[in-house]
Amino acid sequence: MKEKREHIRNITRIRTHSQFEAVYKAYAPVLYEYGCSKMEDPEKVSGIVQEVFISLWERRKSLKIETSLRNYLIRAVKFKIIDVYRSEAIKAKKLKEIQVQDSTTDLENDIAYKALKTEIEWYIRDFPEIGKKAFRMSRIEGFTNREIADMLSVSERTVAYHLAKINDQLKRSLLPY
Repeated sequence: MKEKREHIRNITRIRTHSQFEAVYKAYAPVLYEYGCSKMEDPEKVSGIVQEVFISLWERRKSLKIETSLRNYLIRAVKFKIIDVYRSEAIKAKKLKEIQVQDSTTDLENDIAYKALKTEIEWYIRDFPEIGKKAFRMSRIEGFTNREIADMLSVSERTVAYHLAKINDQLKRSLLPY
Protein backbone atom coordinates (compact mmCIF):
# COMPACT_ATOMS: atom_id res chain seq x y z
CA MET A 1 0.00 0.00 0.00
CA LYS A 2 2.88 2.33 0.78
CA GLU A 3 4.18 1.82 -2.76
CA LYS A 4 0.79 2.92 -4.17
CA ARG A 5 0.73 5.98 -1.94
CA GLU A 6 4.17 6.87 -3.23
CA HIS A 7 2.78 6.73 -6.79
CA ILE A 8 -0.07 8.98 -5.74
CA ARG A 9 2.18 11.66 -4.35
CA ASN A 10 4.53 11.55 -7.31
CA ILE A 11 2.11 11.24 -10.25
CA THR A 12 3.07 14.66 -11.61
CA ARG A 13 6.74 13.70 -11.34
CA ILE A 14 6.49 10.52 -13.41
CA ARG A 15 8.92 11.10 -16.22
CA THR A 16 10.12 7.69 -17.33
CA HIS A 17 8.33 4.75 -18.84
CA SER A 18 9.54 2.48 -16.07
CA GLN A 19 7.96 4.72 -13.42
CA PHE A 20 4.74 4.79 -15.41
CA GLU A 21 4.89 1.04 -15.93
CA ALA A 22 5.00 0.56 -12.15
CA VAL A 23 1.81 2.64 -11.84
CA TYR A 24 0.24 0.64 -14.67
CA LYS A 25 1.09 -2.71 -13.09
CA ALA A 26 -0.27 -1.55 -9.74
CA TYR A 27 -3.62 -0.27 -11.01
CA ALA A 28 -4.47 -1.93 -14.34
CA PRO A 29 -5.77 -5.18 -12.78
CA VAL A 30 -7.97 -3.23 -10.34
CA LEU A 31 -9.37 -1.07 -13.14
CA TYR A 32 -9.95 -4.07 -15.38
CA GLU A 33 -11.81 -5.91 -12.63
CA TYR A 34 -13.91 -2.83 -11.91
CA GLY A 35 -14.66 -2.36 -15.62
CA CYS A 36 -15.68 -6.00 -16.04
CA SER A 37 -18.12 -5.60 -13.16
CA LYS A 38 -19.82 -2.77 -15.08
CA MET A 39 -19.53 -4.03 -18.65
CA GLU A 40 -19.87 -7.51 -20.13
CA ASP A 41 -17.35 -7.09 -22.95
CA PRO A 42 -13.81 -7.77 -21.62
CA GLU A 43 -12.21 -6.53 -24.85
CA LYS A 44 -13.94 -3.17 -24.53
CA VAL A 45 -12.96 -2.98 -20.87
CA SER A 46 -9.35 -3.69 -21.78
CA GLY A 47 -9.48 -0.92 -24.39
CA ILE A 48 -11.00 1.49 -21.90
CA VAL A 49 -8.29 0.75 -19.33
CA GLN A 50 -5.67 1.34 -22.03
CA GLU A 51 -7.31 4.65 -22.98
CA VAL A 52 -7.33 5.78 -19.36
CA PHE A 53 -3.63 5.04 -18.97
CA ILE A 54 -2.78 6.69 -22.28
CA SER A 55 -4.64 9.79 -21.12
CA LEU A 56 -2.86 9.63 -17.77
CA TRP A 57 0.53 9.44 -19.50
CA GLU A 58 -0.24 12.28 -21.89
CA ARG A 59 -1.54 14.56 -19.13
CA ARG A 60 0.85 13.48 -16.35
CA LYS A 61 2.68 16.82 -16.21
CA SER A 62 -0.41 18.99 -15.87
CA LEU A 63 -2.69 16.58 -14.01
CA LYS A 64 -3.86 17.67 -10.59
CA ILE A 65 -5.51 14.82 -8.72
CA GLU A 66 -7.60 15.88 -5.73
CA THR A 67 -8.38 12.33 -4.55
CA SER A 68 -6.30 9.19 -4.47
CA LEU A 69 -4.92 8.01 -7.80
CA ARG A 70 -6.91 4.78 -7.42
CA ASN A 71 -10.19 6.67 -7.04
CA TYR A 72 -9.25 9.00 -9.88
CA LEU A 73 -8.53 6.08 -12.23
CA ILE A 74 -11.70 4.20 -11.24
CA ARG A 75 -13.77 7.32 -11.92
CA ALA A 76 -12.01 7.72 -15.26
CA VAL A 77 -12.89 4.13 -16.20
CA LYS A 78 -16.47 4.66 -14.99
CA PHE A 79 -16.90 7.76 -17.18
CA LYS A 80 -15.36 6.00 -20.20
CA ILE A 81 -17.81 3.13 -19.75
CA ILE A 82 -20.68 5.61 -19.55
CA ASP A 83 -19.41 7.19 -22.78
CA VAL A 84 -19.33 3.77 -24.46
CA TYR A 85 -22.89 2.99 -23.36
CA ARG A 86 -24.05 6.44 -24.46
CA SER A 87 -22.36 6.00 -27.84
CA GLU A 88 -23.91 2.55 -28.27
CA ALA A 89 -27.35 3.94 -27.37
CA ILE A 90 -26.95 6.70 -29.95
CA LYS A 91 -25.84 4.16 -32.57
CA ALA A 92 -28.81 1.93 -31.74
CA LYS A 93 -31.17 4.88 -32.04
CA LYS A 94 -29.66 5.90 -35.39
CA LEU A 95 -29.86 2.31 -36.62
CA LYS A 96 -33.52 2.14 -35.64
CA GLU A 97 -34.20 5.44 -37.45
CA ILE A 98 -32.46 4.12 -40.56
CA GLN A 99 -34.46 0.89 -40.40
CA VAL A 100 -37.71 2.88 -40.10
CA GLN A 101 -36.63 5.05 -43.04
CA ASP A 102 -35.72 1.94 -45.03
CA SER A 103 -39.09 0.34 -44.34
CA THR A 104 -40.80 3.60 -45.31
CA THR A 105 -38.68 3.78 -48.45
CA ASP A 106 -39.45 0.13 -49.21
CA LEU A 107 -43.16 0.84 -48.83
CA GLU A 108 -42.88 3.91 -51.05
CA ASN A 109 -40.93 1.89 -53.62
CA ASP A 110 -43.55 -0.87 -53.55
CA ILE A 111 -46.33 1.66 -54.08
CA ALA A 112 -44.40 3.36 -56.90
CA TYR A 113 -43.64 -0.01 -58.49
CA LYS A 114 -47.29 -1.07 -58.40
CA ALA A 115 -48.38 2.29 -59.80
CA LEU A 116 -45.83 2.05 -62.60
CA LYS A 117 -46.83 -1.54 -63.36
CA THR A 118 -50.49 -0.47 -63.56
CA GLU A 119 -49.55 2.43 -65.85
CA ILE A 120 -47.57 0.13 -68.12
CA GLU A 121 -50.42 -2.37 -68.30
CA TRP A 122 -52.79 0.45 -69.16
CA TYR A 123 -50.54 1.79 -71.95
CA ILE A 124 -49.88 -1.59 -73.56
CA ARG A 125 -53.51 -2.72 -73.48
CA ASP A 126 -54.14 -1.52 -77.06
CA PHE A 127 -51.12 -3.28 -78.58
CA PRO A 128 -51.51 -6.61 -80.39
CA GLU A 129 -51.59 -9.68 -78.15
CA ILE A 130 -48.22 -10.91 -79.44
CA GLY A 131 -46.62 -7.56 -78.49
CA LYS A 132 -48.09 -7.66 -74.97
CA LYS A 133 -46.92 -11.25 -74.46
CA ALA A 134 -43.45 -10.46 -75.81
CA PHE A 135 -43.18 -7.40 -73.55
CA ARG A 136 -44.20 -9.30 -70.41
CA MET A 137 -41.89 -12.20 -71.23
CA SER A 138 -38.98 -9.83 -71.87
CA ARG A 139 -39.38 -7.24 -69.13
CA ILE A 140 -41.07 -9.20 -66.35
CA GLU A 141 -39.90 -12.77 -66.86
CA GLY A 142 -36.46 -11.92 -68.27
CA PHE A 143 -36.48 -14.02 -71.44
CA THR A 144 -34.28 -13.13 -74.41
CA ASN A 145 -35.75 -12.22 -77.79
CA ARG A 146 -34.63 -15.61 -79.16
CA GLU A 147 -36.39 -17.50 -76.34
CA ILE A 148 -39.55 -15.42 -76.77
CA ALA A 149 -39.54 -16.03 -80.53
CA ASP A 150 -39.26 -19.78 -79.96
CA MET A 151 -42.07 -19.84 -77.37
CA LEU A 152 -44.43 -17.69 -79.45
CA SER A 153 -43.49 -19.39 -82.73
CA VAL A 154 -42.58 -16.12 -84.45
CA SER A 155 -39.35 -14.69 -85.82
CA GLU A 156 -36.86 -12.91 -83.61
CA ARG A 157 -37.35 -9.79 -85.76
CA THR A 158 -41.08 -9.82 -84.99
CA VAL A 159 -40.35 -9.91 -81.26
CA ALA A 160 -37.82 -7.07 -81.61
CA TYR A 161 -40.29 -5.02 -83.66
CA HIS A 162 -43.10 -5.34 -81.11
CA LEU A 163 -40.79 -4.60 -78.17
CA ALA A 164 -39.41 -1.51 -79.91
CA LYS A 165 -42.93 -0.17 -80.62
CA ILE A 166 -44.05 -0.71 -77.03
CA ASN A 167 -40.81 0.78 -75.62
CA ASP A 168 -41.19 3.89 -77.81
CA GLN A 169 -44.79 4.35 -76.65
CA LEU A 170 -43.86 3.84 -73.00
CA LYS A 171 -40.94 6.30 -73.19
CA ARG A 172 -43.29 8.99 -74.45
CA SER A 173 -46.12 8.12 -72.09
CA LEU A 174 -44.22 7.51 -68.85
CA LEU A 175 -41.96 10.57 -68.75
CA PRO A 176 -42.91 11.41 -65.12
CA TYR A 177 -41.45 8.07 -63.95
